Amino acid sequence: MPRRPLIVAASLSLLILLAKLAFPVPALSDPTGAALPAGVHLAFPVLNFLLAPLFDLWDGVTLLAMPRLQAFLAGAAALFVLGRVWLRNAGWRRHAVAVVEFLFLFGAFLVAGAGWRRPMAHIAGVPDTLLVVDLHSHTNLSHDVTGWLQRDFDLETSRAWHRRGGFEAFFVTEHNRPGPTGVGALPGDPVACPGEELSLWGAHIVELGSSDSIPRALYADSAPGIARFLHESESRWGGVTLASIPEYDENHFADLATWIHDGVDGFEISNAAPKANRQTVAHRDAVIALARANGRWLAGVSDQHGLGATVQAWNLVPKMTVPIGYRPVPSRCRGILEVLMTRGSAATQVIERHRLRIDSPWPTFATIVAVPWEGWRAAGMWQLVSWLAWIWGITLIRNRRKPDGDPSAAEAASG
Repeated sequence: MPRRPLIVAASLSLLILLAKLAFPVPALSDPTGAALPAGVHLAFPVLNFLLAPLFDLWDGVTLLAMPRLQAFLAGAAALFVLGRVWLRNAGWRRHAVAVVEFLFLFGAFLVAGAGWRRPMAHIAGVPDTLLVVDLHSHTNLSHDVTGWLQRDFDLETSRAWHRRGGFEAFFVTEHNRPGPTGVGALPGDPVACPGEELSLWGAHIVELGSSDSIPRALYADSAPGIARFLHESESRWGGVTLASIPEYDENHFADLATWIHDGVDGFEISNAAPKANRQTVAHRDAVIALARANGRWLAGVSDQHGLGATVQAWNLVPKMTVPIGYRPVPSRCRGILEVLMTRGSAATQVIERHRLRIDSPWPTFATIVAVPWEGWRAAGMWQLVSWLAWIWGITLIRNRRKPDGDPSAAEAASG
């Protein structure tokens, strides 16, 4: 058997064990540093264990910020070319064919990861006193949910996505229009709650709880317009406000104390959209400190637009029973809104999945290596067993001794 494939398999195995044994991290954590409720853990469907290398890579890539995602794509191509040259002694035509095959398979990997409504890792073990809530999501009624992989992402498809992710309620916050809610939910399904994401002056403010179409033109022209909306959000529109990233982080970071004075209720500190997943730890921690000092709650959101099947963050919200008729929205949504309006910083606890952050010590060019490494650090035992089984199974099958007359055997022996 050629030695180089064995060296690769052995090296990968050692890296997996080194990552998990020497540099372990929890799969779930609270960004504020608070302890998780007893019993809360990340659970996986059986298929995720059986195909752990595939599902773990899909999860890791889905949670990348856009610059990291672009670096991953470039790194995958570079790593393939280098590996091909090192492992195979072949002519340029064979290399060209291999490159075409790689591009096809890698493209299929990306399309399947983005479009397949696959089984998902989900939060489990949450105490009965808490609800698992997504405070910012979209359907194909939003203007930017139009790609061919997203066109079917209607309310029921979104509900199924949230059910697989472990959510019990989710707010449908379409861009500049109220979202569909409360239609067709079966007992035990996640409840769709009303909301709207308003594009204002260099800012996106999510209004949770309002079923009315808010006239954006009243508020979208200036910083005073944002202030007016924050002042009027509850009294005029009946909802609570959530400042969304990346807009507040990139355009209004110096204005957040003013926003608090004007009445903003909460801040996103985790948003899974690739363009939004750029907030640094330093900025996040500054927002956490500001929110805590002023009794504001925090949120981790999916900002789901119909691509990918990985949850980055969940919100745990205390259950509250509210009188029927309190608001023209489903009762579970009314209870969530009441908590968000009255509990201040205690209204939510954000539970976030470990991932490769934009400001990780890993340099951007090394993203292709960093994604699996960070996954191995947080992986469970059966995920690692699956990785090792696939690595050695593929190595042994592809490099088994060929009959003497097989030309490929002579090529392998010479390479």
